[in-house]
Order: sequence, then C-alpha cells, then structure tokens
Amino acid sequence: MKIFFFKTIFFCFCVTLLKAQNNNEQDDSTFKEIRLNEIIISANRAPEKRKNIAQQTIVLSGKKIQFLNQVTSAALLEQTGNIFVQKSQGGGGSPVIRGFEASKVLLVIDGVRLNNAIFRGGHLQNVITMDNAILDKTEVLFGPASVVFGSDALGGVISFYTKKPDIINNKKQVSNQ
Repeated sequence: MKIFFFKTIFFCFCVTLLKAQNNNEQDDSTFKEIRLNEIIISANRAPEKRKNIAQQTIVLSGKKIQFLNQVTSAALLEQTGNIFVQKSQGGGGSPVIRGFEASKVLLVIDGVRLNNAIFRGGHLQNVITMDNAILDKTEVLFGPASVVFGSDALGGVISFYTKKPDIINNKKQVSNQ
C-alpha cells in the first residue's frame, strides 16, 4: 500500500514538472522582447543611437511619463530610481545627480537652459516649473557633460522635450448653417 502511494505521488510530481517545463518553453516563444535603436539627442546635441553613447543615460518616453502619472516633474525624476530629489516646498524638488546639487546639474527645456552657474550654490527648485502633461520625452545624462554644455553640466544634464503643437489650418472655416 505504501509503495503504491509513493509511486502515485512521484508520478504526479513528474507530470507537474513536465507541464511546467512545456509552459516555460511556450512562454519563451510567444513573448520576445524587441529593443529598437533608441535615439538620444542630449548627449552630443545631435541625434545619436543609445548604444553609441559612452555615458549612462535614462530616457523617459511620453508613454512612460503617462504611465508613471506623477504630479510634478520632480516626482517623475525621483521615480526613475537613479536621481535623488531633495523635497522642499509644496510639490517642489531639487534633483541631485551623483552628489551634485541642482546648481551643478543643467536643466534644459527644448534646448533652452533653465539654470546656469550664476545661480546660488545649493538646491534650486526649478524642476517644478515643468508640467508633465506637456512632456513628450525626458532624457537624463549622468556624469560630466561640460565639454558639450559648459561648466553648468558638471553633475549631468536633464533635458525635457515638449510635445509638438497641433496647428489649426486657417483655410477651413466652420459655419453655423
């Protein structure tokens, strides 16, 4: 009786292992990750493939920004896990990249600098001026980028890219008739 019981349990165990192995093989064939060549602009001020950039970078696409659903851009940057944000005033935040405070981290919106080295040392709350609803993409470049951006970018560069506006065609007129 005991031998029959152990044989039954062993048989059930073997069948379960075979089913699990078959399910894993099917999952591997149906779900394959496809990585496209992501283009980064902020590294050299010219579009370049991500794999050709030597520095550590993070790119947050518009879909990722919507998915994270953060109230402020400071919270959005903190959610990446690689940027420390020093919280202060209501919803405010100052990014810290690799130990450099916001006066040594360059903030750029569509190529326009938000801060420079003239600002006081320490934490600046300029990140809260960006609204997440208008962001199309955010690129974070870690480490010194002073060769490309000047001495303001000693800790890194945070580049915000806004959505392109939809322009209404003036030739079409709407009438009430």
